[in-house]
Amino acid sequence: RQSVIDSYASVEHTQGDAAHGRDLFRKNCPSCHRLEDFGFKVGPDLAALTSHAPAVLLEAVFDPSRKIDAQYRSYLAITDDGHTYTGILKSETSTSVTLLEQQSKEQTLLRNTLDEFKDSGKSLMPDGFEKDLSVADTADLFAYLATQGTPPKKLPGNLPVVVTPASDGRIRLLASNAEIYGDAITFESTFHNIGYWNAAGDH
Repeated sequence: RQSVIDSYASVEHTQGDAAHGRDLFRKNCPSCHRLEDFGFKVGPDLAALTSHAPAVLLEAVFDPSRKIDAQYRSYLAITDDGHTYTGILKSETSTSVTLLEQQSKEQTLLRNTLDEFKDSGKSLMPDGFEKDLSVADTADLFAYLATQGTPPKKLPGNLPVVVTPASDGRIRLLASNAEIYGDAITFESTFHNIGYWNAAGDH
């Protein structure tokens, strides 16, 4: 999967069209994700993404099983009559398991009818989106995702920028250049630092 991600590296320097990105989202993503009241809430909430950095999104889209939050791991269930189900484990009891499949379909299965039930070790989101998304399409999709959720705070002295290495190769991560999100969290211009960084949603 890394070779696929590498082949999309130019996305970082490609200006995306958010309007076309919305169309691509609604074509490729709604069975598991919901934005602007379109789609199903199965996978992670894309409006709550804490990073829209292309490197992060490329990994999430083209190698979704590399890093999986425990609550989004895919489970495989095969019943003794040969039916196969794949979904996120929504709940379980001593006698049954309930899987949440794509398009928010729920399947409750009795344990005594299961021939096999296991954690697949993979994300419910499949590999292979490179078959449907060009580099330009991916830039458009990422541009659309960047329009969702709460925008960064606008604070005096804080001007967010994409950080690039200096001529000597060093990278300086400054509070004055960071995107800041949250309630009380702020940029303290007198000291050039981020202050009041203490709530769960601060980042």
